[in-house]
Amino acid sequence: MAGKSQCMRSKLIAGGLLLSSFLSVAEAKNVVFFIVDDLRPRLGAYGDPVAVTPAIDSLAKEGSLFNRAYCQYPICNPSRTSFLSGLRPDSTAVYGNDQKPEVALRGVPVLNQYFASNGFEVLGFGKIYHSGIGPDGGWSRPYTESQWLDYVRPENKAIGDQWFSPRRPKEQRVPASWEAEAVADDAYADGMMAREAVKSLKELAAQKKPFLMVFGFRHPHLPWCAPKKYWDLYDRESLPLATNRQFPVEAPKVATNDFGELWSYADIPAGRPLTEALERQSLHGYYAGVSYADAQVGKVISALKELNLFDDTVIVLVADNGYQMGDNGVWCKGVNWEATNRVPCLLRVPGLGQSGQTINRLVELVDIYPTVCAAAGLPIPGHCEGKSLLPLVGNPKAPWTDIAFTQLQRGKVMGRSIRTDRFRFTLWEQEDGTLVGCELYDQQNDPQGNVNLAGHPDWQDQVRELTSLHRKQWPAGRKHSQTGPE
Repeated sequence: MAGKSQCMRSKLIAGGLLLSSFLSVAEAKNVVFFIVDDLRPRLGAYGDPVAVTPAIDSLAKEGSLFNRAYCQYPICNPSRTSFLSGLRPDSTAVYGNDQKPEVALRGVPVLNQYFASNGFEVLGFGKIYHSGIGPDGGWSRPYTESQWLDYVRPENKAIGDQWFSPRRPKEQRVPASWEAEAVADDAYADGMMAREAVKSLKELAAQKKPFLMVFGFRHPHLPWCAPKKYWDLYDRESLPLATNRQFPVEAPKVATNDFGELWSYADIPAGRPLTEALERQSLHGYYAGVSYADAQVGKVISALKELNLFDDTVIVLVADNGYQMGDNGVWCKGVNWEATNRVPCLLRVPGLGQSGQTINRLVELVDIYPTVCAAAGLPIPGHCEGKSLLPLVGNPKAPWTDIAFTQLQRGKVMGRSIRTDRFRFTLWEQEDGTLVGCELYDQQNDPQGNVNLAGHPDWQDQVRELTSLHRKQWPAGRKHSQTGPE
């Protein structure tokens, strides 16, 4: 009988039909949701030959890997506000890092609030939202937030503390962009969060109430501060540098970006390209941060298994945005190009899908909210603008709309991109609709996006076709009311 029940459950969630009326709270699945900061798919599971990421690679073998997942906005706060609310950026109107989600959303339940209101124990660790929705934002237990500037060395900590002071000199820069001390994992923030998360899992294992645990990593975001043993996993001189260090040919000026975020650190000369030595230092720090975050993922998953929670727990891992890492002449993010908008996305749903499968359909981070709800046994709220990924987990060839939407505001100009199976197409427009720039990249024959074809005479039919598709398919943006969506 149990086998038939599990089979029926798998069919229901694969079809997106599972509602809380079918499952009682006691039968609902737990959820562990990992959010990694600035992580592009530089992971062993995604074919990176350098990355040392055994925990995430193991998760991919036990679940489903989405090979073509895209964020909706290539900056922390707008991206996180989008996928944690289930709304696209044009609906949240959050386009920068200085906006508080709880103010912008005006009553729309974010993911943790929705789970808490449906009887789940809800816990948060680390960087989840960029700003706001902290201790009073729908957490069942005190929200455990990590520090912003994550240093161990006293001189770096002193400068970092002063940097946040309102009296700091305007021109003062953050301490060095990296740190590699021979310390335990929990000397830095992500290790501290993993330690506390494992403690909480031990408490949760003793109760029957389902839980949602959201774990936000600061690494591999700057500053690249990780225990020395993770730096020692890599030979700096053999790390592969970007081969395309120039802005895309014929890219409009509005589309490009500089090293602004990296330049804010004291060891990076502002206003000039990185030397090869600094490129290697930065690449080394990024990979060390990736491996450090991976180890913390491993600790949490190991605890789930040791506590006999693994078989009843949905596991999700995504990044808020990707990272250029020198590609196209940019080191950070804040561009509408492929490397910054394609992100890792892994999903393990007990009893559904083939273990270790790779799904090559185009999906979006805005799909995560409805996916997690359906997988846990909750109805999908009506305000969600994405769609559940569970049908693809059950059948990677299921009917699907293979198009992804990304946008980025630069000043008063908005760049809106559509990613089709072959192309990345972007229209940059002022508020009155005046066209400022256009980008067309053939990601099939030019996967790095090195040449903008939008102005080339041989590609004008494609530009017209994609412009028409852009106008028809771009989501209008659901403007929610003061009390929430209808």
